[in-house]
Amino acid sequence: MYEFRDLKEVSYCELVECFNKAFSDYEISIVLNEKAIKSEMKRNGVDRSISCGAFYNNKMVGFIMNCRGIYNDEVSVFDFATGVVPEHRGKHVLGEMVKFVEERIKSKGIKKYYLEVLKNNEKAINSYKSKGFDFEREFAVFQFDKSDSEDINQNCDSIKTDSFENFKSEVLKVEVDVPFSFEYNKTNLDNNIEDYEVVYIKDGAEVFSYIIYMKENGRVAKIAYSQKEDIVVLIENLINRYGKVYIKNVDTKYEELINVLYSIGFKYIVGQYEMSKEV
Repeated sequence: MYEFRDLKEVSYCELVECFNKAFSDYEISIVLNEKAIKSEMKRNGVDRSISCGAFYNNKMVGFIMNCRGIYNDEVSVFDFATGVVPEHRGKHVLGEMVKFVEERIKSKGIKKYYLEVLKNNEKAINSYKSKGFDFEREFAVFQFDKSDSEDINQNCDSIKTDSFENFKSEVLKVEVDVPFSFEYNKTNLDNNIEDYEVVYIKDGAEVFSYIIYMKENGRVAKIAYSQKEDIVVLIENLINRYGKVYIKNVDTKYEELINVLYSIGFKYIVGQYEMSKEV
């Protein structure tokens, strides 16, 4: 018989063992250690009290890790990671975990629940639809690897780099403000402010284009710009500094930005849907 409970008393050792088993047959290879899963849970704001673990004979065989943050101007919950160990799939484990977390979410007075799912994972999409989730946005994930390309000659005196904390006081005047995905919502950025930097183009007292990125690895969190040429210059700056640049969850409605990424040499990695429901 399965038992379902929150993750408040579950160790990182238990979490990472179950996580790696659950994602062992996933399309994108994901293997974490305890340090990595602890870091990711902190950065994404996982709330153990509104998350769930499924246990069989007291062994963890499934999980939903939920985050809480300000998204689309309201407090919302996001399914950061969900997995069920392969041999326990098809036994209603996921459905029972969803029921468990939705009751917890309701008890907190939160009304919106988001998740992301790979576009080609029809089984998961249909499962989430049956539980009341519907499509919000379509995302594309891109990556550039400098080792696969010729050297980029980039020189622009107007480029500036600063910590995200200092940048927050700048005056912004951008024309295209590409929306964050939940992973980089305001709450998560503010709670991990020391992890982010900004590269930007400024004219006088106003910033016209900028990219927020993780200073550890150059992973892009946010893009806003006035001219598409600005984005080329800013991204090339990151490429020259980091070699590899990863951009997760570009809203596919922003075709101009996507075309710019292709022109630079970015490769499309995978597509995802953002789905949501009222709870």
